[in-house]
Amino acid sequence: MKPAPFHYFAPTTIDETLALIAEHGDAAKILAGGQSLVPTMNFRLAMPAVLIDINRVAALAYITARDDDLAIGALTRQRTLERDAQIARHAPLIAETMPFIAHPQIRNRGTLGGSLAHADPAAELPAVMIALNAQLKLKNQKQERVIDARDFFVGLFMTALEPDELVIEIILPPLPARASCAFVEVARRHGDFALAGVACVIARDEVRSWKFETRREIPISNFQRPTSINLGDDILMNDHHAIQLTVNGITHQRAVEARMLLSDFLRHDLGLTGTHVGCEHGVCGACTILFDGEPVRACLMFAVQADGHSITTVEGLAPDENHLSTMQSAFRDAHALQCGFCTPGFLMTLDAFLRENSNPTEEEIRLAISGNLCRCTGYQNIVDAVKRVAQNG
Repeated sequence: MKPAPFHYFAPTTIDETLALIAEHGDAAKILAGGQSLVPTMNFRLAMPAVLIDINRVAALAYITARDDDLAIGALTRQRTLERDAQIARHAPLIAETMPFIAHPQIRNRGTLGGSLAHADPAAELPAVMIALNAQLKLKNQKQERVIDARDFFVGLFMTALEPDELVIEIILPPLPARASCAFVEVARRHGDFALAGVACVIARDEVRSWKFETRREIPISNFQRPTSINLGDDILMNDHHAIQLTVNGITHQRAVEARMLLSDFLRHDLGLTGTHVGCEHGVCGACTILFDGEPVRACLMFAVQADGHSITTVEGLAPDENHLSTMQSAFRDAHALQCGFCTPGFLMTLDAFLRENSNPTEEEIRLAISGNLCRCTGYQNIVDAVKRVAQNG
């Protein structure tokens, strides 16, 4: 399946975004990280007539101290939270929790505000925000309001967010004196949705915790179908946008349909078929590419989002046509590929991983590749290949 046709808008300011939300109402969906929305669109469980991409609204991405509080813009990437020194000092519970959220390819795109607005009961961040006594700042064209995280989540995938409102900021108060915090979850394997978990803040005179679990039986009939809409001729004739991007050092200009996935654009428009397509909902990792140097799932992004950005695919790893990259050579020498379908995704993931950690332990290597599935179960040789590269510098 592929996403149904939709109109695409990419505002650059909060006011533009709120105007679009007010104009299109329930027919519109906000695209932040897209790591939950795009899979549902790929399966046509969600079919918005309008997609409002807020990734160019720079005013929504920040981490700043404000008196004793820490203010975080709703568009701040989860990977940024994981690495930020202010977060580690002010809210160590967030830093401790972030590695439990999916995999780096997902966290490089996923946002704090997007996760909270989605309100998935299996998500870690809603529980963490409640444990931290966080507040969310919501805004529409007329006013702003602030709501406690505990009151923001009202049910399964349901929040107190009004149809014309946007989450713009998360406010974290300071921890109590002599406070400690912890996060624990149980999942089938690292990066999977949690079966159960708890986020906890403990001080001398106070204990705050929030449990979350997903061991529930929910009949499919309990899920609401997408609202029926009239897709007029203007949508059915397709919504195209001009984009310019750099792929493997070469600049390309194209007109793309708004609903075209980045993975399809690379494969079909540019002929870079080394980016493989497996699940198309962000699980297998076969479509992993480098987006501005960071690994992401190409099946969870639209090609139009790549406008102005730099991409590296597996075809761009080798120095020239006659030589392999160091990692590619190690894969060959360690027999780290069998059918080869998953190999490009592993190579792209590991290229970024070794740039960040040039001397990893075996445990760190296995954690790094936990977001990529090998159908032939050849993980040991992959680990051996990474060790060879690390040992040889």
